[in-house]
Amino acid sequence: MKVLEKARILDANDVERVAREIHILKLLRHPNIIQLYEIIETPKQLYLIMEYASGGELFDYIVAQSRVKEQEACKFFQQIISGIEYIHELNVVHRDLKPENLLLDSNKNIKIVDFGLSNTYKPGQMLKTACGSPCYAAPEMIAGKYYHGSKVDIWSSGVILFALICGFLPFEDPVTSMLYKKITNGEFKIPSFVSQSASDLIRSILNTNPEARYTVDQIKNNVWFKSQTQTLHKGIKVGIESIPIDYETLRKLEGYGFSTEQVQKNLQNNKHNHLTTTYYLLLKKAKKDPNAITQPEAPEPPTRALPVPKLPLGNRPVTPPRPTTGRRSDRTSPRNPIQAAKPPYNTSCFSCKPCSSIFKQILFALSKLRINYKIHNHYGITTPQFKAEIKLVEGTQAIYYLEVTPLCSDKKQFQAVAAQFISLIDL
Repeated sequence: MKVLEKARILDANDVERVAREIHILKLLRHPNIIQLYEIIETPKQLYLIMEYASGGELFDYIVAQSRVKEQEACKFFQQIISGIEYIHELNVVHRDLKPENLLLDSNKNIKIVDFGLSNTYKPGQMLKTACGSPCYAAPEMIAGKYYHGSKVDIWSSGVILFALICGFLPFEDPVTSMLYKKITNGEFKIPSFVSQSASDLIRSILNTNPEARYTVDQIKNNVWFKSQTQTLHKGIKVGIESIPIDYETLRKLEGYGFSTEQVQKNLQNNKHNHLTTTYYLLLKKAKKDPNAITQPEAPEPPTRALPVPKLPLGNRPVTPPRPTTGRRSDRTSPRNPIQAAKPPYNTSCFSCKPCSSIFKQILFALSKLRINYKIHNHYGITTPQFKAEIKLVEGTQAIYYLEVTPLCSDKKQFQAVAAQFISLIDL
């Protein structure tokens, strides 16, 4: 769960960055990239609800192991490269790849997280903004030059590979100017215990000349990289490829009072709401235990593993403070999850589109469903079943959410109508 403090989303640049991060997360569907399920709004925060990675940070795993054996490091690196290749195919650059932003799931599979510094780019477009953690930043970025997004992510992956195998970072110095000098000059030493093939790959990736630096294809064809065998998935290009539907999971949703037709429509339209979230959570649980879900059950309280003490992995870099600090959280809400689901039931959708555009979408959906309505102002309407209001997120200038609240006492009737209504609105 990533929590965005609304009080810190102040100027237009902050709004644009938050909107861009959410836009990118909605596009991503890959086994080695964290999946966004839903966005929940409270008076003071925006919660980005994502899949749970119970294994913690790769950083902590390296610290606990002192260093990772090459066979396991290779499997981790294959998954990292698979995720990087996928986002680059979508013309997305991460720009903050480091072990702290690589989580592990219960099966020790990599999940790339934190797209707060990410950006989209056009093919061949050069970027200028220097960001991320200094120890993982590419020399061309540090030098303030224009850079190719894909090449700086590849550099960061090389630093991560070095840290996995060696247990410390290739570029370290308490004096920032000296650290930058070492990075721009490519001054690092690989320990003698590292195999020759792994050393060759690291040097090919940590090449200070971005044009001579290894590409994803060259990395995938490397002997050391191919030394381990595992199934790697290419992911789904949302909007180009259809999202696969698990019909057994879809049928289980009927026990929760959901319309399978509406859920399927929301899934195919890549919506991120309570319908699709319930579907993906059921699907994830079914994959772990095919017999686990027979009837709807109360959610179990989340558990938290004891934290591994943070020890220095060389000189651990600190990302410069961002205007809109987000934090991951696995703390439980003070509200009982069962109580929270009781009436008055409501739902809300987050959008960065202009208010007028959202309102046109509302009128289109009502017309399509042939629902009678009354307009109160440019921000709200009422129908016999529900009230829909467009509200500005507190502390922002251009981020809105559409709040839909019931006006009828029948919760199931409201759910059915609201689900149809929201599925027709393109936010």
